Amino acid sequence: MDDLSSAHISSADWRRSRRLAITTLAAWIMLAILLPLASQQLEAVAVLGIPLGYYVGAQGALVGFAILALVHVRRQRTLDQLASRSSPATSTNDIA
Repeated sequence: MDDLSSAHISSADWRRSRRLAITTLAAWIMLAILLPLASQQLEAVAVLGIPLGYYVGAQGALVGFAILALVHVRRQRTLDQLASRSSPATSTNDIA
């Protein structure tokens, strides 16, 4: 019975991790596609003689991807901590 419950917990943890990865990938793709599309409309506005679309495309994407990666790492770390709390403790001192 204990093996079934730990397998169920592992399956649930894996499902949460997979859902987080898919969500992060979807956000990454949307950022990669929508940001360049939006930057074309900002070409009419200039900052210091350089079109605002250039800034958004060049720097906005880098900042957005970095923030997305940091959010993913924090959420995955939280999921890993929850999984380690819910799994039965394994002892490394039992090695003969």
